[in-house]
Amino acid sequence: MAESLSETGHRIYRRDGMIYLEKVGAGDPVLFIHGVRGSGTTWRQCIPVLSQYFTCYIVDIPGYDRSDIPPKQYSMEDFAESMVDVIDACGLGQVNVVGEHTGAVLGVLLAANHPRRVRKLVLDGLPYWNLDQGRKIWERFFLPRYTDISSFHVPVYPLISWNEARSMGPTSNLSVAGRPVHEAPETDREVWEKQEEIHHRSRLWERHTHESTTKCDVTVVGAKVDCPVLLLYGDRDPVRPSAEKAVDGIKGSVFKEILESPGYVHAQQPKKFSDEIQAFLLN
Repeated sequence: MAESLSETGHRIYRRDGMIYLEKVGAGDPVLFIHGVRGSGTTWRQCIPVLSQYFTCYIVDIPGYDRSDIPPKQYSMEDFAESMVDVIDACGLGQVNVVGEHTGAVLGVLLAANHPRRVRKLVLDGLPYWNLDQGRKIWERFFLPRYTDISSFHVPVYPLISWNEARSMGPTSNLSVAGRPVHEAPETDREVWEKQEEIHHRSRLWERHTHESTTKCDVTVVGAKVDCPVLLLYGDRDPVRPSAEKAVDGIKGSVFKEILESPGYVHAQQPKKFSDEIQAFLLN
């Protein structure tokens, strides 16, 4: 267990801009990679426990929260290479990686393209699609929701308030910490407002990230992964149907479904999530 839990902030400077991360805990290094509209704060409910066992490197990926927005659209490979720069800047040879959704895709790319850098992978809600499936999700799910045509040269998500989001009902597909907004308790308002703060700054970058994620053939990359992998899915996560294909495609992977989790496991069931990580990484 860690004797000291002091948290330190760090800035890593690259050609494409600064990447911010926080470091806390002691033990084997674990790199935490969030998804779209997230930041290092995504993991706030898990880090107090996990930092008792691991040195946690909690990153804001390029374009989100405290990290700079790069001057060009990133592919998933570009995002993954930025994480290699983080690992190098921190002086780490090999790390465990924990990622959620888009961050899970980045974890798979890291393990596939840099196998010596990744010891174990924990993936919360990996969208395990091929190019055709990714294209359909981009065209049918994301594009119709870009309705603001006044702010940038391409449509982006509109800005809305907490009360507006809560009143839109189950068809809105809006979420806070992985939970549909219309189902979220009032206590989630602070989380929503943090997401909207990030969203306000990075709306165009969010569109670029979604486009790049859906253009990544995760099935091809996943087949190249050769390290131990724990696949966690909430029972009501929209990407839950990916689970069986991911288990079949990533050799040696272990799948666990977490019940009563309408979205991201780490946000909806942080204790179960932390327990699963400890058991998997410390084994």
